[in-house]
Amino acid sequence: MLEEKDGLNVTIHWPKLSGRLAAIRRAGWCPSFGVPRRLRVPGGQVALAAKSGEVLLLFDVARIDEHVAVIAANEKHYDNGCRLVARKGSMRRPGAGDFTWLPVNQAAAGALLYFDDQGRADTKEPPPPPPPPPPPPRRIYPFMAKNVGNTLSQPERRLILAYAQWVGNLELFVHHALKETGLFTDLFIPRCWTLVEAKATTERKHLREAIGQLYDYQRHYPRHPRLAVLLPNRPSPTMLDLFRTRRIAVVWQSRGSSFSDSEEGALTSKLRTIAR
Repeated sequence: MLEEKDGLNVTIHWPKLSGRLAAIRRAGWCPSFGVPRRLRVPGGQVALAAKSGEVLLLFDVARIDEHVAVIAANEKHYDNGCRLVARKGSMRRPGAGDFTWLPVNQAAAGALLYFDDQGRADTKEPPPPPPPPPPPPRRIYPFMAKNVGNTLSQPERRLILAYAQWVGNLELFVHHALKETGLFTDLFIPRCWTLVEAKATTERKHLREAIGQLYDYQRHYPRHPRLAVLLPNRPSPTMLDLFRTRRIAVVWQSRGSSFSDSEEGALTSKLRTIAR
């Protein structure tokens, strides 16, 4: 966490028509692909502002969580981004006494620009926009396209459908045909750049098989995705520990047809919030 009490405030160039502002207010934190090193923490102001400079959302920062996977303002996934966590109760639309307009770094959505307590821009060390991520595999298929669904066993197909329907937005999920192999991924989540392998049982031999499949598939991505396994129930502590050491997330179906995961809700409750 950063501690720089003599720093500045920061604007984040945020698309005005983004539908994610309400989700940011509910979550109490804002994603960023760049870490604002000159932001005053705690107590500095973070303003999400449109390209015109109109302030869309404003909050006082309490802390910065670094080295986390995020979907930035440009709708791209970054494995090494940060979360700007708001002081409780400070997330708001501009009101009396707040800035309603601020200078913005127009280089790209998500770009940062610092400003002082009078709203004047400080353009020293402007962070350049990050390079775009490499493209995914060439062939992308919509969720449960016929030629993809035919490659799944019925138990795995039912599990994948249950998970996607519980999340609440089938458009968050796709399938990839891996180049030069003729294989289809069980599931892919572009919003969090995650490759998912589904198994209809938590038997050890099938879980070990899933690890091998995930690492085999991962080789075909120019930018390696996060790996996850989707299961019908929670695996044993021993297998959970094995997945943790291999940096593979685990998603499992729990009571009441809901789902849980080993990543503090990143692939379940938080993904469901995005879907809404």
